[in-house]
Amino acid sequence: MPGKLTTNFLQKKPQRSSLSEHLLKSVTSIYLIIAIAVTSVELYLEFLYEEDRINSQLIKLTNTYMPLMSSAMWKYDDEQLKDTMESLLSYDEVIGISVSNSLGEPQKYGTTSPINSDPAPSDKNSSKLISYAFDINFDNPSTGTEFIGSGTIYSSYNTIFEGVYHSFFIILISALVKTAFLCGITHFFIMRMIAKPLHNLSDNMRQFEQCEDIDLTLAANEKHLDDNDEIAELKNSFLEMGEKIKSKNTVLLNNQKTLEKIIDLRTRDLQLINDKLKSESQEKSALLANMSHDIRTPMNGVMGITQLLKETTLNDQQKDYVDMIYSSSESLLGILNDILDLSKIEAGKLHIINEPFDLHKLIHDVAALFNMTASNSGVKLATDINPDTPQWIISDATRIRQILVNLIGNAFKFTESGLIRIKTGGTIADDNKYSIEFKVIDSGIGMNDEQQQRVFDSFTQAESDTTKKYGGTGLGLSICKQLTQLMGGDIHVSSQLGKGSTFTFTILCAPSKSSLPVDQIVPKEAISTAQSDELAGFSQLSILVAEDNPVNQAVITGMLKRLGISANIANDGNKAVEMFVKRKTAYDLVFMDCEMPQCDGYDATRRIRDYEKGYHHAYIVALSAHAMEEQKQKAFEAGMDAYLSKPIKMEELVATLTNYTKNYHRTHGYQDVAYLRSLSFNV
Repeated sequence: MPGKLTTNFLQKKPQRSSLSEHLLKSVTSIYLIIAIAVTSVELYLEFLYEEDRINSQLIKLTNTYMPLMSSAMWKYDDEQLKDTMESLLSYDEVIGISVSNSLGEPQKYGTTSPINSDPAPSDKNSSKLISYAFDINFDNPSTGTEFIGSGTIYSSYNTIFEGVYHSFFIILISALVKTAFLCGITHFFIMRMIAKPLHNLSDNMRQFEQCEDIDLTLAANEKHLDDNDEIAELKNSFLEMGEKIKSKNTVLLNNQKTLEKIIDLRTRDLQLINDKLKSESQEKSALLANMSHDIRTPMNGVMGITQLLKETTLNDQQKDYVDMIYSSSESLLGILNDILDLSKIEAGKLHIINEPFDLHKLIHDVAALFNMTASNSGVKLATDINPDTPQWIISDATRIRQILVNLIGNAFKFTESGLIRIKTGGTIADDNKYSIEFKVIDSGIGMNDEQQQRVFDSFTQAESDTTKKYGGTGLGLSICKQLTQLMGGDIHVSSQLGKGSTFTFTILCAPSKSSLPVDQIVPKEAISTAQSDELAGFSQLSILVAEDNPVNQAVITGMLKRLGISANIANDGNKAVEMFVKRKTAYDLVFMDCEMPQCDGYDATRRIRDYEKGYHHAYIVALSAHAMEEQKQKAFEAGMDAYLSKPIKMEELVATLTNYTKNYHRTHGYQDVAYLRSLSFNV
């Protein structure tokens, strides 16, 4: 057993490579680097020498031809000046010369073309010119030395490069010969002093690898090199290591087995814990779904009957009581929705649904929801949509509306006077996306730094007294933060105590090139709108209501009756299918409760669709006390066309009927079903 672990350790080594080759390559590389460095230095010195030589030559030529140039310029002798410059240009080192008079003007002296039209000649084959500037003086016997002009003589670095280029090959060949000679000597000494002793040591290692019980002392007695050099010391160290490996192998293997047993036990424990957590999560989801259903079912009755009661003749006190009941029901529904949203986010079941919509209209619609609140409180509400905010985007309009409603509602809650402003702006981000920034600015009570740090925590408000005075669960802002993060953004607050707060959140969205119809949204004044000519046609619709709960039957039929519609009632799914089949004229709409005894709404819908077989397609609207997204998807998969979540509100019922008459009933077709589903209400 001990020998096996040692063997495995040695076998991890890949195919044998020669250390002498590595050493030779390294030494050769070093020699080459040195040779290149030396060659570079020699070339640089050669360059400096040539540069100095050319500078000296330019000075010498200038001094030589200076008397001729000064005499020609003093006498205004163009021909002599031209001959002098041409003589200078005949030298290999000179590529150009420029001369100007004492006023700095190029020398022309009345000729039809200047002697040197380009005072600074350029050589396209060189990256830089060498120049020497000089003054032209004339020794006037009567007045002495006079300054009559200046000039510049030019040479090219190409002249230097040509000389260096010829020297380069000589220097390079010399360096390569020296390098090859040094590499040969190095290779000889490496093979003699290192490679051979290491080869012998490697043979001994392989023998130890192949034989588990080999006596390492035998290998130590082999005579392969002096006992005093480093290679011998290396072998002795290896032999000592081998003995230690053999002695520790057994302990290591035993520890390995023990560790494997511990890991197996821990894995089983973790698996049990994981299974338990999954089970608890499923039970929690089931509990939430049942809680939603069980609470929403009676709330549908409370809110529905309250809405119907508001339309009856009541005195002022009774109207106040009814309004209080409805307001309290909406508050309770809001708390329930917050708890469900938070649970879905924690379980990873809340999904962002990206669809095209009009962002500008959404902002104005949200602001319109608070017109009554602003009027009653005396707090002004303003919207400020920056021109760079795109109008049509692809995102989750429902969740954006939810965040804005929450922030604006909080602003009104904590602002007694002043102004609440909604600001938006957009910038183009990466990947052809927009970054939209929303701000809700109020002049309310504000917060201190500590309150700002925990304002987005679940079940948290600024102070305990705040909950007592203003109410709320402390879930809204926590949900807003998680929703913005799901949409690729974030939310933060800046506030001063007593001066107000600014909540800013961002989202990432894609631009939308196409738009959906914007005339499908029914205003809040649903009942008054129902009296219009367009909604008066509701009375001609034939409607079947499948609902087992007597209170919910009274709610839905009462709402339909307020719209001038008389509906038939089925107490369960079987009865609904029976009434649908026996009716001579097909129903236009069916309001189908999803949870019914004997035969639920899903099975009843499937049976109705099987009966229709494409000849007629009744518009089936799901009624459910479940608020989970998977329940809505389940209804669509069963064949339903729209979805209303309990408790049902009158404006949502009117909107559903209006969408049906506009987009389905008039066409008698199927092309608009997908769009109608997108307009389904899920409160």
